[in-house]
Amino acid sequence: MNMSRTLEQAWSWRRACRVAGMTAVSLALLMGADSSRAQGSQAGAERGSEEVYLPAFFSEYAPQTALDMVLRLPGFVLEEEEDIRGFGAGAGNVLIDGTRPTTKSGGIKDALQRIPALQVSRIDLLRGTAGAVDAAGQSIVANVIRLRQADARRWQLTVERAADGEVYPKGELTLSQHLGQWESALKVDAMWERQPREAEITARSGDNELLWTQVEDRPSFLGEVFFSGEARRRYGRRELSVNARLGWSRYMPETQRAGYSRRMPEGRPDSVFRNERDSQYYAGELGIDWGMPLAGGWQWRLINLNNTQNWFVDADSRTEAPLSIFASGSQLRFDEHKTENVLRTAFSRKDSVPAQEPLGILRQEYGAELAYNNLESWLKLRPTDAAGRPLENTRDSYAKVIEQRGEVFTNLTWKLYGLTVETGLAAEYSHISVAGDSDDAQSLFYLKPSLGLIYNDDEQTQYRFTLRRSVGQLDFSDFAASADLVNDRQFSGNPQLRPERNIRAGLAFDRRFAAKGAFSVEVYQEWRKDVLEQIVLPSGDQALGNAGRARVRGLALSGNLPLEPLVPKGLVEIKADIVDSRFDDPVTGQTRELTELESPLVQVDFRQDFSKAGVSWGLGYESYKESEEYFVNESNFFRTQGRWNAFIETVRFSDFKLRLAARNIGDERQRWQRLVYADNRNGSLMQREDTRRERGVFFSVTIDGRF
Repeated sequence: MNMSRTLEQAWSWRRACRVAGMTAVSLALLMGADSSRAQGSQAGAERGSEEVYLPAFFSEYAPQTALDMVLRLPGFVLEEEEDIRGFGAGAGNVLIDGTRPTTKSGGIKDALQRIPALQVSRIDLLRGTAGAVDAAGQSIVANVIRLRQADARRWQLTVERAADGEVYPKGELTLSQHLGQWESALKVDAMWERQPREAEITARSGDNELLWTQVEDRPSFLGEVFFSGEARRRYGRRELSVNARLGWSRYMPETQRAGYSRRMPEGRPDSVFRNERDSQYYAGELGIDWGMPLAGGWQWRLINLNNTQNWFVDADSRTEAPLSIFASGSQLRFDEHKTENVLRTAFSRKDSVPAQEPLGILRQEYGAELAYNNLESWLKLRPTDAAGRPLENTRDSYAKVIEQRGEVFTNLTWKLYGLTVETGLAAEYSHISVAGDSDDAQSLFYLKPSLGLIYNDDEQTQYRFTLRRSVGQLDFSDFAASADLVNDRQFSGNPQLRPERNIRAGLAFDRRFAAKGAFSVEVYQEWRKDVLEQIVLPSGDQALGNAGRARVRGLALSGNLPLEPLVPKGLVEIKADIVDSRFDDPVTGQTRELTELESPLVQVDFRQDFSKAGVSWGLGYESYKESEEYFVNESNFFRTQGRWNAFIETVRFSDFKLRLAARNIGDERQRWQRLVYADNRNGSLMQREDTRRERGVFFSVTIDGRF
């Protein structure tokens, strides 16, 4: 990493920390100005570290779904886990009726969108999880409690206009009703989205000599249709819940680059590169959850989760130089089939400890989880020369990966004088076997302890300390070969991949004030081992591999600032996550950032609600963000400029909610600098590419209705 880049990163980190610091000071001043507690229908009664939000609290926002309500909780940031390991490792920060829904592919957002706002009895906001087993390790948890006797139907239609003038629809239909003794919910959503993007690329040699320029036009199309549903039924005190999701997605980017040899873009291009990619996948999921009470206050829960996905990619590249004269081409076919089956059982009990007792167990859980993962992957790549003859780097690869994993775990929540103590321990054993182009097998064993200390200074202020060791989920696609025709990259599979391990320590402060005021800040540090980065295999091929240790530190901040009486019904929401990492690069021996770690992520939203008029409006700003990406023989630096969003909505039209919105105001601009080296990043610089991408403004009209 050169000196200018190091100074630039240091300045960016300093500037981001300064912004976060100023924000924290502003929040503190505002909290000092108004420290009244939320009461009555606004936030309900507070019970220790739990706050209750009744439907009246959300009425001025005219929510249509439970998701709309969760997103309006003061100081709450919805977190969705991606590529989670099994079921237990993906403890998110939203519960439904005290438990996590048995779904992974659709995420918690899909489950919340299936719940009409009319079906929400209340939302409990748990700070420090208050002993909620399904959210162990989370700082702030929202528990959505549903009404048992409420049917509802809603629909949503969005018409959006892309920056190039194309107009396309999105639709959603939700049905929630009783079918005999079953309570059911069905959601159907379909979309067709156009995502145009333009770019200009300049390439120079290591001696700064202009090699070529390209003008890129990249329209892309995304189409999806998904059905998801839930059915639950009570058998006395026992309950059976079934979740299912089935759908199809298709993504078709079309890249065209007009090339100009040793000159800036002007006049007739010297060459043209075209790439057409058709990526489709079919996904299905079935989750079954059975719960029943046992003697002595114990609860038993049995979960079965099954996922399958078939992914197909066809890509065709063609270069003409000069125009209309075929120079080279490539054809790619990629097939991937993967399944996951999880069986989890747990026994838990929630106890009450008398106020005068300084010690006691508040909640305990014991259980086990079994998982079976299977992946098969095929890659066929056929590059050809001007005469249509196959080249030497033709590839025909196959990989089959099977993982069998078992885990036993326990979670205990204690009362220890003035502290709430959360302790957990899991022991995991797994066996991974790889067959195909390379054969390998490995057995792995991990212990995963956790500790959380929670102290409530008063009903409004809480301090938390967490220490947790976790094991990441491998993307089994990385065991197989892959190729990128647009950026001219090929990677081999790595049969010896191990999951990344992480020890995370965090210290958090949470403060509640006024009816809607909240401020949360956390500083944390992570010690990562076996981080996944691009390396050189013993065979000489490039692939993703375990590259060593890294240290990550960060600052996470969120807050709600009521602006009354200065701005009636005005509210500012702030979310920020600033991250810095240090990793010793095995290729260069230098210290650098981890790949694809974006920072800073800062979002500020203002909204004003005129309840009597039934009108709301708002402005939002997303700050710039930066990330880096490293391969064996190249490095990439990305910087996305800040952009604005705006909306105005009304509920004056009977049962309809109308929303007009604009996003990417000021255009979404990204700078991409790509450095290509001879052999590896220790070699001489061969080429520097500077790309400036731009995506314009999107306008949308959304209508929500009930029937």
